[in-house]
Amino acid sequence: MKNVDITFPKSICLDKGKFQIDLETPKENAITIDGVFYLPYFLDNLNPGNSGANGCVLKLIDLEKYNDIRDYPLIPDLVIKVCKHSIPKWKEESQRSKRFEIEIEALVDCNEHNLPNLMTVHHYGQASIRWSDIERNRNANFRFYTMDYADSQLSKYLEVNNLSLLERLELCIEICESLKQIWSRNYYHRDIKPDNILFIEDKWMISDLGLAEHRDQTIEIDDDGEWIGPRGWMSPEAMNKFLAESKPWNSLHNCKINHQSDIYQIGKVLWYILQGNSPEGGIRRSDFLWKNENIYQIIRTMLNNSKERRVKSIEEVISALKKEQKQLFKVGVIDMLY
Repeated sequence: MKNVDITFPKSICLDKGKFQIDLETPKENAITIDGVFYLPYFLDNLNPGNSGANGCVLKLIDLEKYNDIRDYPLIPDLVIKVCKHSIPKWKEESQRSKRFEIEIEALVDCNEHNLPNLMTVHHYGQASIRWSDIERNRNANFRFYTMDYADSQLSKYLEVNNLSLLERLELCIEICESLKQIWSRNYYHRDIKPDNILFIEDKWMISDLGLAEHRDQTIEIDDDGEWIGPRGWMSPEAMNKFLAESKPWNSLHNCKINHQSDIYQIGKVLWYILQGNSPEGGIRRSDFLWKNENIYQIIRTMLNNSKERRVKSIEEVISALKKEQKQLFKVGVIDMLY
């Protein structure tokens, strides 16, 4: 893991928050990172801009390994994530650029403590990239980091694998272990959803710490009434923050997003892993497709609207799921969802 600064060639630019690459002369697009020449390509050809909420992602191919463009692999050597928002020279840095900096700090912190269920950052720093918009066409500096390529993503994995209940529980436990490790460094994730759960190097892990907040963070990044979290997977207090925080009735509602919010979000993800939909509204026992009452109660408690009535720690969830897993294994019945 190295802190390095890099420069993108002129054939690559960021235009309105999306990468533009001249694919006619691919070798002219090479980027040098720590003495190694990498060729950047779009991660997803169906979404060539590869633009997320706060970052753009490209796959990187080590040019020294391949002599011919026809030999370039489908699986890249690394992936680079670049913040869409530049670091200004003469004015205050934007909120989104500061969030990207916190994301890098959190990942580096977790890596330095050798947490096994968190993705590895190989390089991080600032990238000088041609920035094209209506008014300017010049280089600007953007934060970036490189990481390993994900073999799969949770939603896609579940689409092609009909798992047994035991296998689904194992998946739930491994993802909860990843959150436990993030918490061990005093970070709240706040953006837990299936798209942010990746399979890398034979492990499932929670990625994208772009909304992460440290328990002892002294600088307030969030705006009053800001939408924090993924649509469809938000906690009640995140919705309260959006609807009530800057309003006269603010004091009537809990708008604080913390570790209990992570419990709610991961509870929704566990429900999705177990049966392929999202729990919405007033949840009833009949909504849960499995006959196992104990598993239902574990997740139902995670999904209480009141933070005070939710499970208090992720260790408690892991312990309860492992107990059910052990019991199912002992019985030896292989239950399938469909």
